[in-house]
Parts: sequence; C-alpha cells; structure tokens
Amino acid sequence: MADVHTNNGQTRRSWLKQAPWAAWGLITAAVALLSGSAFRLLAHGPAADANLAPVDMGPVADIKPGQVLTKGHAAVTRDDQGILALRLACPHLGCAPDYDRAKGQFLCPCHGSRFAADGALLQGPAKSGLPAVAVHVDKQGHLIVKPSQEADPGQRLQV
Repeated sequence: MADVHTNNGQTRRSWLKQAPWAAWGLITAAVALLSGSAFRLLAHGPAADANLAPVDMGPVADIKPGQVLTKGHAAVTRDDQGILALRLACPHLGCAPDYDRAKGQFLCPCHGSRFAADGALLQGPAKSGLPAVAVHVDKQGHLIVKPSQEADPGQRLQV
C-alpha cells in the first residue's frame, strides 16, 4: 500500500510518527504555564507578605491631610483621624494596586478590583479591602510602615 502524501509532501506515516512529540510538547507547555501561575500565587501569598521589609515614607510632618503616598509595598494616607498605612497587595490574588490620583482610588491592574483611598473595597473581584498595616514614627521623625505586620482595620497613627 502506497503512502498518502499531504499538500506539503509529508506522508501520513511520517506525520503519525511526529504527532506524539507534538502532543508531548503541548502537554509540557501547559504544565509549565500552570506551574508558573501556581508559583506566582505562592510568591504573592501570606508567606511572601511576612518577608516584606519596613518602608520609610519620609518625614511625618511632610504628609499633608488628604494626601496619599505610595512606596514599595506600602501606602499611607492622612485624614482628620490620623495616618493610615496599607499593604499594597490586592486580597484577590496579590497583585500590587496603583493609586490613581484623578479618581482617588487604588486600581488593581490584574483583574480590576478598586479600593478607596482608605483601602475600603469599592469593586471586586476582591472580597475585602486592602489590609491595614502597622506604622510608627522613628527617632528622626520619619514615618515607618511595616507591610508584613497587619493592624486592626482602619487603625490610624495619631500625630
């Protein structure tokens, strides 16, 4: 029986010999993509948050009421009740939200969650707001945020 040729001159037999290798390549690529996603989630999970270094936000006197400052994994805002510090990690999957000054909101670039300047959830898929974290003033008068140390929701530093 003669081999049947395809349009590019390849025989059916040679194509069938190559098909398992192509399938193996597709399976390997799928496993690699899924593994990458899993490692990304692990790298942004609670264990990763425990290793975040303290962030120096500068002199506390320079932070004006209504102002929102972001640096690294931390954000601070000052209002009539004091200074509130937030960890910039979306509770949905751990992406780092950016502050949009024009909208006065933190916007997650990954899946569209939105948060108010005080970290309150405005729009999901996240199920909760940005976590409040510990903050203190050091001996030089600088505001130090500890993104790895959660605080009570809405807890503010009185200055």
